[in-house]
Amino acid sequence: LQEEEGDWPAARAAYERILGLEPMHPGALAHLANGEKIADPAHPVIGQLQAALGRDKLAPEAREDMLYALGKALDDCQQFDSGFDYYQQANEISRKRCGAYNRDEHERLVDKLISHCDQQWVESIEPVSDAPLVFISGMFRSGTTLLEQVLAAHPALGAGGEIDFFQRAVTPFPAGLVTANTAQLRSIGRDYVDYLTRHFPAQARVTNKRPDNLLCLGLFRALFPNARVINTVRDPLDNCISVFFQPLEAEQAYANDLLDTGHYYLQCQRLAAHWQSLLGDSMIELSYESLVEMPQSSIGRALEFLQLEWHEGCLTFHEATNRVRTASVHQVRRPLYSSSIGRWKNYANQLATLDTYLRT
Repeated sequence: LQEEEGDWPAARAAYERILGLEPMHPGALAHLANGEKIADPAHPVIGQLQAALGRDKLAPEAREDMLYALGKALDDCQQFDSGFDYYQQANEISRKRCGAYNRDEHERLVDKLISHCDQQWVESIEPVSDAPLVFISGMFRSGTTLLEQVLAAHPALGAGGEIDFFQRAVTPFPAGLVTANTAQLRSIGRDYVDYLTRHFPAQARVTNKRPDNLLCLGLFRALFPNARVINTVRDPLDNCISVFFQPLEAEQAYANDLLDTGHYYLQCQRLAAHWQSLLGDSMIELSYESLVEMPQSSIGRALEFLQLEWHEGCLTFHEATNRVRTASVHQVRRPLYSSSIGRWKNYANQLATLDTYLRT
């Protein structure tokens, strides 16, 4: 909880107390490595992780977490080849846990969403609310959490976080969009408005930030015609390697293979282009790079899109103490930084095949 709320010194002290009782505790070691920049190859946590990984009796989940953490620590201190090897091992374990990603199956799903959720379908669903709701979508690790934190620093917006309302209400998700009738979809929309009222009574507007919102933007357009959607994008190689370096859930099985991640990235682009054709000026694209390198103009553009005045606090978003429960929990507690831009160049050899795939 302390880590999620941005109190890293307190969280670190707690993990160190755990290690005082159990020096090879997998979770504490992984959190220590992930929670701060490890600039020195001789940092004790690197040796501790390597020693802990050398044990014979180690649960696969614990081994996976520590391999990701060790990869991150070595990346921090620019031991890129060694770090990548550990990330690769982590993803091999993760693949066994999550199962294989089926490219053909996902492509068919995107085909179905594009063909079914067209302009005629949108117009067939009567809106349920004219409220100016806010949705953020985008590929994992494309800047969705960062954007939400920036916007939530505005007094007129609250951070809803990863609200999984539609992901639970549309069953199965997202294929249920194709089979549900208009009455069912409108009922889901009304229930969502009630959900926001109950859970965020003090907030006039709340961001709904989930990467997989991208799968149902057409529904948002139909139910909430005044809603605004910001879709985040990022350099494909930077985005894909950032995904590969993160432990994700079975729903993101593509993340365990670089070419699968590249395939998913391209399908996200294809689907986003379709939604853009339907949503028009109620949807904008915002790049991670522009947000980091030109924050004032990028944030200003986003606020103007949401019909909000400029607020200086959006530039000091990292001082917020709200709870963040995503892989970006540590990044959003820091001022904007550009070191992640062009990160893929550190792994150019390992990414050569992916680069060719994305270009063709």
